Amino acid sequence: MQDELAAYARELEAGVTRISLRQKKLPALIADCGLRAADAGRFATVIDVEAAFAKFRG
Repeated sequence: MQDELAAYARELEAGVTRISLRQKKLPALIADCGLRAADAGRFATVIDVEAAFAKFRG
């Protein structure tokens, strides 16, 4: 029984380590995605944003 619990604890710890590594990599992945989108011109300009707000303000 104790061996089974120890094995389960090791599995849980390994899973937490994988999640922690993924969480550390996530901000860099998001930044890379944003930079690629900017390079591709997929961001609205200030003028585009102001025009959209003006349309809804009436």
